[in-house]
Amino acid sequence: MKTRAKGQYLIEFATEADLVELKALIESAYRGESAKAGWTHEADLLDGFRLEGDALQKVLMDENARIFVARDKVTNKIEGTICIELGEDGVEFGKFAVNPNIQAGGIGKLLLGYAEEFAKSEWQQNTMKLSVITIRTELIDYYIRRGYRPTGKLIAMQDIHSGETWTKGHDLMLEIYEKQL
Repeated sequence: MKTRAKGQYLIEFATEADLVELKALIESAYRGESAKAGWTHEADLLDGFRLEGDALQKVLMDENARIFVARDKVTNKIEGTICIELGEDGVEFGKFAVNPNIQAGGIGKLLLGYAEEFAKSEWQQNTMKLSVITIRTELIDYYIRRGYRPTGKLIAMQDIHSGETWTKGHDLMLEIYEKQL
């Protein structure tokens, strides 16, 4: 699939040269005070870093994963990102972030659509899925509007993430959502 331009954004594969900017974008969209400028943050639920160590580097090197970026054609700044990983039962996406100062402007919808199209056309997959913290109702509503449906599969956050970067005294659960492409 070729790079796609939409308005002022170019959707393309991330490269190793993008990793520092990508990590900063993801952290700013999910954690800390800067995240609160947007509507998708976890700053009130979770402390610490969203990404640990070389998580992005590992995904970038994985042949069954892709990281896409939405790059501003004027400033060349990465304003959004999404990661997809090919599994045995479909494609899972995550590390989905948009600059908090420009959220709700269509970049997320553009990236998600591109990732879904890639999964279907390049990987011949018919299912996309993600996990969402169950108390994030505004985020769940966003995914439902885009065709994702709850599977009923629940995962305790503590079962997949441990350490101080994932605590704030909350007993959080994730639910798996799926969409048929």
